[in-house]
Amino acid sequence: MAVFKRKMADGELSAYWYYEFRMGGKRYRGSTFTQNKSEAVEFEINRKIVIREAIDIESKPEKYKKSSLIQFREKITDQISGDSLNLEDVWETVVKEGPAVMRKIPSKKGWSAKEAYWNDFLAFLKTKHPQIKTLREVTNEQTKEYASHLKTSGKFQKIIQCKGGQYTNKITQLAPSTINEYIKQLKQIFNITAAKAGLLENPFNNIPLVQNKKKSREIFEIDELEMIKKYLDDKKSNWQNLPVSEKYDLGITEALFIIGINTGLRRADICLLKWENVNFTRKVITMETQKTNEQVSIPLTQALHNFLQEKRKSKINQYVTPELSKMYQENSEGTTYRFKKMLTDLNIQSVKSFSDRSRKTSVKDIHALRHTFCYLHGFQGTPIVTLQSIVGHMSSKMTEAYTLHTTEQSKRDAIQRFSLGEIVPSSLTHTKNILIQKITECHDEELLKQLLSDITPKISTQDYIEKNEPPQRGMKW
Repeated sequence: MAVFKRKMADGELSAYWYYEFRMGGKRYRGSTFTQNKSEAVEFEINRKIVIREAIDIESKPEKYKKSSLIQFREKITDQISGDSLNLEDVWETVVKEGPAVMRKIPSKKGWSAKEAYWNDFLAFLKTKHPQIKTLREVTNEQTKEYASHLKTSGKFQKIIQCKGGQYTNKITQLAPSTINEYIKQLKQIFNITAAKAGLLENPFNNIPLVQNKKKSREIFEIDELEMIKKYLDDKKSNWQNLPVSEKYDLGITEALFIIGINTGLRRADICLLKWENVNFTRKVITMETQKTNEQVSIPLTQALHNFLQEKRKSKINQYVTPELSKMYQENSEGTTYRFKKMLTDLNIQSVKSFSDRSRKTSVKDIHALRHTFCYLHGFQGTPIVTLQSIVGHMSSKMTEAYTLHTTEQSKRDAIQRFSLGEIVPSSLTHTKNILIQKITECHDEELLKQLLSDITPKISTQDYIEKNEPPQRGMKW
């Protein structure tokens, strides 16, 4: 297949040319890292030569492979013209060249994370292989060694620099998803710099990703949501007597909870919610999400509408919760810390230990509010397509996965219903079960009062209704 330009997400054609062909029963494709078509064609030809020779070497008997590979590497190196890219100049090149070939340009936080991945690998090379000075000298041997280190010992750099000084990272076992992120990010960095570094092969190409048995976040039980709501209400009722620090923390946690459980937004979108995103006339929040750049439209629940109206009275800048947005931009983990502290105060278990990880894993946190939001909507029958447009998932499968949580309470309810039944019910039991089902499904208060008064005149109908309030469409939090 001839070189071509790829159609990007915005509908425009890519600046760089791409190649795609099959050889030896495998498909090869990627960027040529050039905007010149003739150079792109030459790149594709050279790529085919390299792969064909590599296939020929692989087909040779084992005893000839090693010497053939050495000769092949020397031959290819001699054919490459120009200097390679010094290791110290790699990151500057990534920042300059990356946006032209990336499907999605990272946020400021994304760039910072990507640089951290590169710096860890760079520290590994400087310590373990100080003779390597340029990117072209990095081979699959070093990338395999580094990947092995990630799997057995965690990050290479153990001394972490922070505002308060530095500390030693004692984590020796990374989550599979974290290891995979390192491999994918470093592979992309080599792809971006391939042209300037004179690379014909990415040394991370043959590094397999780790099988990831993801530990899913749990959702908040109904009683846990009620505990959080009561906790926040009690704190607010005692506002005048609270120390300044507690008032500050209360403002953070209340905004995270009220906005999170009523919108299903991610942490960044909750923290950076602006007044321009809120339309009180239409009672809706419209915004572009930070993570996926998806446009979402979220109707305001009454609880959220009241909360935002109260916030608007003390409006000081463009953000709905100024202290929350400031903290997220300066110290994002501070938001998680305060939310987790509230859960600890309420004895809500937010972390669990797993045998394949050296530290506990968060299972209930700010993001769990998003899972809970989706679950509750799925439970009350909100169509997947509608829910997807609210939360901004890239696919309906992801949204559907969020709605399939099974809470401990629902499990207990199911077991209780089963234990109270009979395998072969008598006609009386069967009639009683039908009657109970009709009472449960009845949403007409007047009809329910009449029905209950006919059956059990001695029971207070009002007490029954208050204790057995039928599910409401929408949320109370």
